[in-house]
Amino acid sequence: MKRIVFSIFAAGLAVAGAAHAADTVDQAIDICRAKVNDTATKPDDSNPNTMFCRGFVATIRDHDSAKAHTWFLKSAEAGYAVGQYFVATQFEHGDGVDQDIQQALAWHLKAAEQGLAESQHQYAHIYFFGRSAQGIVPDPDKALPWFRKAADQGYAESQAYLGLAYELGTGVPQSYTQAQIWYRLAAAQDNGFALASLGDMYQTGRGGEKDEVKGFEMIEKAARMNMPTAQLAVAHDYRDGIGVKKDAVTAFVWFALYSYNKDGERPADMDALEKTLTPAQVAEATTRAQSLWTEINK
Repeated sequence: MKRIVFSIFAAGLAVAGAAHAADTVDQAIDICRAKVNDTATKPDDSNPNTMFCRGFVATIRDHDSAKAHTWFLKSAEAGYAVGQYFVATQFEHGDGVDQDIQQALAWHLKAAEQGLAESQHQYAHIYFFGRSAQGIVPDPDKALPWFRKAADQGYAESQAYLGLAYELGTGVPQSYTQAQIWYRLAAAQDNGFALASLGDMYQTGRGGEKDEVKGFEMIEKAARMNMPTAQLAVAHDYRDGIGVKKDAVTAFVWFALYSYNKDGERPADMDALEKTLTPAQVAEATTRAQSLWTEINK
């Protein structure tokens, strides 16, 4: 999934030449990563793409979100859609600037109108779920057209949320058939939410033929992508034998993984299951869970 996580970028890079135009956030980042080591080209600070790269470097090298915001804002004001997305994200989360959801929406909308799928999705996401603490109430009528624009560009997260909208009947007539169509498109791109949701629909037979085995396989795939709700569902499936052979020890493994993702919080079902296991079985499950946790989080 596409996310702005500044800490994943390598530090210690030197500023260099201008970036070129990019169609997506990922492309813009790739351009900057390539350009910041190119000391042969003198940077042109009047170029909005270069302005964005300056902000990028301020983040990864200087760890200075406020300085990065200055450059991102320059690129955004010059009309660079990816810069507008980053400015919106900073305002949304209060990163290097005071949190301001209205400014976030305004900048996301500017980038969305230029066709940037990431901003189309995030603008829609804010309105679909609302931000009660910031005075934004859910408004599917504002959200769904932008989810659809991003989904039509192949943006998996928007495809998944369109699936959710149809599954719940939020802003559209409820249709399990349409929900499955959109979930399948996102699942084909390994979107964890879509995989888990589609798997649940298969297990219950909503929207088509019931297939517990196929549903389990999809949910387990999402669980192995470290999706906590999917991990909990897999634990229940192993405990109850839904789509897979009943296995209390393996169920405990998945309960443990869910607990790791919840800072040690244990669901009541996990405590109840533990009482049915021997100390040796609990030890085995704990060792397996720790090994799987390491594998998943590589």
